[in-house]
Amino acid sequence: MAGGATLAHTQWIPSYRRATRMQAPLALLGSLAGFAAGLTGAGPGWLVTGLLLLTVVPFTLLVMLPTNKALLAIPPGQESERTAALLARWARLHAVRSVAGTTAFLLFVGLLAPWLAHTDPVMDANLMNAEEPPSWIWWFGTDAQGRDIYSRVVHGARISLTVGIVSQLVNSVIGVTLGLTAGYWG
Repeated sequence: MAGGATLAHTQWIPSYRRATRMQAPLALLGSLAGFAAGLTGAGPGWLVTGLLLLTVVPFTLLVMLPTNKALLAIPPGQESERTAALLARWARLHAVRSVAGTTAFLLFVGLLAPWLAHTDPVMDANLMNAEEPPSWIWWFGTDAQGRDIYSRVVHGARISLTVGIVSQLVNSVIGVTLGLTAGYWG
């Protein structure tokens, strides 16, 4: 809000209306695709990713909508502390929604790795292609063994996301168990 709350609010109103028509259908379509893939045998990762993407919709309707309505009720060009506070609150809530959407996108990329990467990240080593710079053929270039770095990044995302999610689940289970025990026993 470097230009002030009035300018930010004036810009927010048309942006919000345009984004609403685009984001809600995309979130619903993406979650539906994840559910369809998971239910047709592609694996439970698709169901989890579809569910994560779907959580954006109720979060928007239940948590963000009151702030959105309050911002829409303020006439454009009217400077107030309430406008600045509502825009700051909206920014925090939007950050939460953005993290959920970005996480779902990264999970989808990890699940789509076999189709997104055009070479095997380990077996397609070719010393004739060693140390190639980024190009239309090698998007991120190649390493010293001639392996496509883009393919290695996309396939590596699957492992990194799995490790990150499993470690957070383990931490959550341990933290909740210790918290409940400490709360019960004092």
